[in-house]
Amino acid sequence: TARPNTARTETEYLLGQFVSQTMRVVHTNAAGIVDWLKEYRMAAQNGDLSDPTNLVTTTTYITTGAFVGRVQTINNPDGTRQVYSYSDSSGQRTTTVLSGSPDTANALNVLDGTRTVTVQNQNGAIVSSTIQDKASSITLSSETYSNPDEFGRFRRVTHLDGTYEDTQYACCGLDLTIDRDGVVTQYEYD
Repeated sequence: TARPNTARTETEYLLGQFVSQTMRVVHTNAAGIVDWLKEYRMAAQNGDLSDPTNLVTTTTYITTGAFVGRVQTINNPDGTRQVYSYSDSSGQRTTTVLSGSPDTANALNVLDGTRTVTVQNQNGAIVSSTIQDKASSITLSSETYSNPDEFGRFRRVTHLDGTYEDTQYACCGLDLTIDRDGVVTQYEYD
């Protein structure tokens, strides 16, 4: 029987010697929907969850609406936060992730860091991905996928600087790639 509010423990050994231990506590709300998960990287084997030297990552989940069950926030042991938001339009899903220093006045915001916007088509393939500096909105990285084949696999990715990479597929998988510098890599199969 599943007990969602019970800690799960994962202990790692190398050559019979203890290496690390992670405990995960999954919490569900009154409706039985997972609303948060805490992952403890234990300071000591079989240690106490309240030990202040544990490294704790807390993940919250959306509990209502169209995106129920999707990640809402991740608070990392180093004090950084990721905030996720989602929207659907014209058969595409846009996922926006704010990453950086937490805004103590708003749990769904970061004060500085980056904003990553990823657009996926109805098949889940990435159409574009852009990373911007949150404070200045300067684009740091951009990739746009184009030239789909008959199976919907994109054959070109164009980068912020205008360079691109091409991929060609054969009957049984990847045939060749041409990187941003024009280097061709041919794949052969036995």
